[in-house]
Amino acid sequence: MKIYLTPKFLISLIISFAALFFSFKDFDFNNFLAIIDNARVFYIFVPCLLLIFSVWIRAIRWKFLIPKNEKITVKDLFELEMVGFFANNIFPMRFGELYRMFLLSKKFGLSKSLSAGSIFFERILDIFGLLALSLSLFFYPIHYDLKKYILLSVIISLISLFLF
Repeated sequence: MKIYLTPKFLISLIISFAALFFSFKDFDFNNFLAIIDNARVFYIFVPCLLLIFSVWIRAIRWKFLIPKNEKITVKDLFELEMVGFFANNIFPMRFGELYRMFLLSKKFGLSKSLSAGSIFFERILDIFGLLALSLSLFFYPIHYDLKKYILLSVIISLISLFLF
């Protein structure tokens, strides 16, 4: 594999090294090792498993949102979900969702509008799930002030959803 030293490649390489330098210039490696040494692996491992399981469930749900297409499997959608989450962590403004739309469209030959619609509807379902969870917390015996904030957030979310 040949690497062509184009100006674009060189500029991206310089930007990457500069970003790494500024990110890690005050990094205390001994403190990092001490923290890792004291970490309880169980408290890292279990949430990671739960995250993977929840993404798998989301991929199954996404499969139901896409019209019948035998060449799209839950495994494929799971991979796209994971790539989308990764992209959301490194790109601003949730561009991971757009990236996921383009990947789904390109990999399986679906229209971009169908891909975007399925992702949009999936996000709407997420909002309703979050609202249901918020409302269930509203009926949980918690402090009155917290209940006011939960109710206020649910009202604002519903108004925003309907205005959108």
